[in-house]
Amino acid sequence: MLQRIQTIFLLLISLLSTLFYFVTFQKVTYGNTEYSLTIISGFTEEMAKSTIFLPFSINSLIVLLSLITVFLFKNRKLQMKLCSLLAIVSSLLCILLIAFIYIKTDAVAKYEVTYNIYSIIPAINIVLAFIAKRFIKSDEELVRSADRIR
Repeated sequence: MLQRIQTIFLLLISLLSTLFYFVTFQKVTYGNTEYSLTIISGFTEEMAKSTIFLPFSINSLIVLLSLITVFLFKNRKLQMKLCSLLAIVSSLLCILLIAFIYIKTDAVAKYEVTYNIYSIIPAINIVLAFIAKRFIKSDEELVRSADRIR
């Protein structure tokens, strides 16, 4: 049902991931020049010419999966699997955000990388996905116990 507590957690995942498109999560300092990294724009300077399509697409997948999971309230087993998938995809996004600067640049020792407070949003999404899964599981157990009584 849409009025359950797990809906709040899944919508919060979607909201935080949407916010993550627009915030600066990493600053890279090279000499006297400072670059701000966001999901949408990526680096526009000479350090890395392309935008970060993989983290952008993974973040889009997180938003889409969380919204789909909200509306699959009649199939709780699939909802639990999608919550686990959300946690895995958010973990992958965390790894990509940490490793992105090391993949995109050649000489890492020349750069100073500073992570912003917004870089913990994917980690928060992991926790929220597990909490939503726990509440979905408790709903499933409640339905099974009611079926056993009948």
